[in-house]
Amino acid sequence: MSVMQSAIPLVSCVILTYNHFEHLFQTLDSVFMQEYPNIELILLDDGSKDFPAESIKNYIEKRKGPNICGYKVRQQHLNVGTVKNLNTALRLACGEYIMDIGCGDCFYEPNTFSKVVNRLEVTGWDMVSCRRLRCSEEDLSPLGYMPEDRDLQVIEQLNTPERQYRAFVSGKYFNMASGSSVYRTKKHLNMHGYYDEDYRLWEDGPFYTRYTREGNLIHTAYDIISIKYRDGGISTLTNISNAASMVARQLWQDAQKYLEKEVIPYKERFTLIEWQSIMLRVKWSEAKSIFDKLLALAKYPLGVLYILHKKLYFARRHFVR
Repeated sequence: MSVMQSAIPLVSCVILTYNHFEHLFQTLDSVFMQEYPNIELILLDDGSKDFPAESIKNYIEKRKGPNICGYKVRQQHLNVGTVKNLNTALRLACGEYIMDIGCGDCFYEPNTFSKVVNRLEVTGWDMVSCRRLRCSEEDLSPLGYMPEDRDLQVIEQLNTPERQYRAFVSGKYFNMASGSSVYRTKKHLNMHGYYDEDYRLWEDGPFYTRYTREGNLIHTAYDIISIKYRDGGISTLTNISNAASMVARQLWQDAQKYLEKEVIPYKERFTLIEWQSIMLRVKWSEAKSIFDKLLALAKYPLGVLYILHKKLYFARRHFVR
């Protein structure tokens, strides 16, 4: 590290890998194009059978610029899951600022790191949620922004920790925050803790729910598009209650644990109609037949009315706009 670099806050860029490496070098190139002058790169694999460690190290050596002050390429001895793997990588980080990115995603532009660090320094925030550009899995063709333009006005109303908490629990948070485009300081990690290792694959949702429930606001900076978010990852899986894959089952187990830890113990924070709408969504997602769905509708009639009211409201708002 040069004398000039030592005077500039270090950014630790964290990349997690597991089995799929076809887009990894594209992700690395998006790090190497960054203009920020003081970057530490940490790449941690979660026990892949054919982890190409030497190829990755050789690629880094050939492509990195002088602003990459150091790098660590490590591998877990066993597959420990996304949450524990991420926490391990975060503990390896020495930077004042942490910018993690999914394998296959790409930072949006050369000044992304500089924009995020500047926003955190100017505002004094320790965590910020940025916008992302959803892209096709094949060639990163743009598909649309997340959050969508039409939802920004709704998100603006989620301007207290309590409102944000309710949004996460109800599932109506409109992509307000995602682990793929939320950045934290090391100070924030030490103050509010790492991700909950009771979960195996789902790191961000449980953390944001707990964080807002405890009275902390998630700040947003949607004028900063931080990444090109590649479709096809874990978070794009649907109908996980009926899926046969191991990943889907693990996600479903995480979702059940979320209900047990972050929702049910705090029932008193919700009105009856809100609670019925939450439970209706849960039972609907668990349903394995039309009969199960009909039972859920019959058991939570207020939830049905609440959800219909919300859908009509947003449909009318989007139509008018």
